[in-house]
Amino acid sequence: MPPDRDPFTYYRRLARLRRWTHLHLDHRITRDGAADVAGMSAAHFSRFFARATGECFSSWLARTRILEVERLLTSTNLNIVELADATGFGSPRTALST
Repeated sequence: MPPDRDPFTYYRRLARLRRWTHLHLDHRITRDGAADVAGMSAAHFSRFFARATGECFSSWLARTRILEVERLLTSTNLNIVELADATGFGSPRTALST
């Protein structure tokens, strides 16, 4: 089996992507950037991610950011602007409307 078809290689790529995403939630994260981290083309990444997680990358990223806002709300004293900055929403309005 070619290395790029090895299920463990894909698992490692997904784990690396998840770690990277959590470390960079306060930045703009794009599908193309995530594909680069995973070492795949953007089109292949989209198919891979949907198959591996059951959702598209943008939905997963929004849900991940919301979960981080919830965690920070219960564990810090950050205000809404700081929460939006820390989780990559860009503005409180974006964080509240997602």
